[in-house]
Amino acid sequence: MREIAPTESSPIDWKRYEKMTLPEKWAYLDEKSREIHAQIEKLIDR
Repeated sequence: MREIAPTESSPIDWKRYEKMTLPEKWAYLDEKSREIHAQIEKLIDR
């Protein structure tokens, strides 16, 4: 698998993600999607 480094465009820490169990991955992605939705809401509200 190729190396994916977290970047400004990718808020997900892939190194950390690879070490997680499946339930942790779901929780992590859920949390990240909430953060992204909150950022989008802020942009829309401007």
